[in-house]
Amino acid sequence: MSYYENTKSASFSIEAKCVLLCEYSIILADVKARDAYDVHVLKKLGATLSANLQAHLEDTIIANEIDSDAILDRIERIDVNHCRLELKPILPPDAYASHEAAGFEPLRSALTELYEPWL
Repeated sequence: MSYYENTKSASFSIEAKCVLLCEYSIILADVKARDAYDVHVLKKLGATLSANLQAHLEDTIIANEIDSDAILDRIERIDVNHCRLELKPILPPDAYASHEAAGFEPLRSALTELYEPWL
């Protein structure tokens, strides 16, 4: 069983990834395709955010005056070119090909779902 297949580990991991996404990606305006991919995989496995982390993310977004347009802009940066550069070297070819064929939309959708309360 992989690390992500354990639901408890997956929930913990998505919380850790979300902290990174929010505090680094959102604040620094540098979204990493690998983080988006990890959130996508963890959400597919059923990982969820705790109420405490949701409150923490909200505090961070408000404190840094990040509006919904800024969040959406960062999500849209997860495009084919960005994903090709960051994901093609590390994903198995079949996994990469299926995501590329979908235009990496599942990754953007996972982020949109993650940040939906603030959009």
